[in-house]
Amino acid sequence: MPTAILTGPPVAGSQLEGDLRELGFAVVTATADEDAAALVAAVPAAERVALVDPRLVAHRHALRLALTDPRFPA
Repeated sequence: MPTAILTGPPVAGSQLEGDLRELGFAVVTATADEDAAALVAAVPAAERVALVDPRLVAHRHALRLALTDPRFPA
């Protein structure tokens, strides 16, 4: 399963975490830079991983295109 790592706590009222889950991502939150590095290292090499700024404001369709569309290289 692809993993999305939020690089900080989610913004109150944000739908980002739910949108990422609906796109098939396991969502985890890094509380510090060191946590993010460890979380990335823990993802199996064959799996997709995305580091996402929790302040991101984007429509679910834009997230889908950016994170899952095979026409765009990772």
